[in-house]
Amino acid sequence: FWGRTVYDFDTIMLPTERNDDDRFFPAKQLDYQRFVTDTTEECFLNEAGVLRRITPDIPVFSNISGFIKKLNQFQLTRNMDIVGWDNYPSPKDDAAFPALKHDIMRGLKDGASYMVAEQSPNQQNWQPYNSLKRPGQMRAQSYQTMAHGADTIQFFQLRRSVGGCEKFHGAVIAHAGTENTRVFREVKQLGEELEKLSNVIPGTVNEAEVGVIFDWDNYWALEYTSGPSISLKYVDQIHRYYRYFYDHNMGVTMIP
Repeated sequence: FWGRTVYDFDTIMLPTERNDDDRFFPAKQLDYQRFVTDTTEECFLNEAGVLRRITPDIPVFSNISGFIKKLNQFQLTRNMDIVGWDNYPSPKDDAAFPALKHDIMRGLKDGASYMVAEQSPNQQNWQPYNSLKRPGQMRAQSYQTMAHGADTIQFFQLRRSVGGCEKFHGAVIAHAGTENTRVFREVKQLGEELEKLSNVIPGTVNEAEVGVIFDWDNYWALEYTSGPSISLKYVDQIHRYYRYFYDHNMGVTMIP
């Protein structure tokens, strides 16, 4: 349909904003997203090969972010030694939504432990409205991370940048450069608590009662199709089902 026979490689156009005919052609969009994942995986393997040759005893990964639509993370993480992701929930998210993302991360390697490679101790800088986390909220989100199977949490960033695009991003040490802040004290408290649990948490296994299939090809195919509605979002639909199990305290594992 639409006469899409390709006779020469040079006639293939990328489905970009400037090319409407290709941008709304779902089969080309689907192929293009697969191509982006394949080439990103190839780039990772090239770089990981160097690291593994020089430092064979150090695990290699690249941090990902929740459910980035443009990359099939089940494919991208299969060659990583560990899954590590950036946990930046929106102030508007209900507690079940970051929990869903945690379970996707645990599902990327068939239930294996993962890590949070980045988490802000207070606010972000790139949301439309970047509210401070309430007292105790960062600690609660951190324990949610552990409860869903993470072994460790890293913070971005230790010291707030004095300039650049993330100068207003949260940090353990603010621009004032002192430990006499609520955020610093909460991070310190969390670190002391997790140190006491350091022989308990790592390597624990989450026994889930429910399995939910999360299919990246389906994700792409649904949202790159023209119609039936711009409001039909794959992750939102998964979340609708997931929240029932979350509200009833039933463990979920995400299956590719």
